[in-house]
Amino acid sequence: MERRNYPRFETNESAMVIQDTGSPEKTVILEEVAEQGVRVIGYEPLKPKDHIKIHFKVPFFCPHTVQKKAVVIWVRPASGIMWEAGLDFGPDNLVNIPFQ
Repeated sequence: MERRNYPRFETNESAMVIQDTGSPEKTVILEEVAEQGVRVIGYEPLKPKDHIKIHFKVPFFCPHTVQKKAVVIWVRPASGIMWEAGLDFGPDNLVNIPFQ
């Protein structure tokens, strides 16, 4: 059984990932949101342990764009040519999810 520290909320919103200064933004789909991280899916793989920035909006709980620094925890193939990744914001960088 999988243990979760924070509840996850499914979503289907676009997000922008920036891997480092000067690199182009990558568009991904935000599949799950939790206080300490997100799961994304996209066409260009990220690398585990990379430090990135992610910008996203989740209309059902946050009216403005959320900007977070994150670490890529895991990456795995998804359907077809797509990949998915788990991003961790860290315990001191949580997203405030008002309804729990």
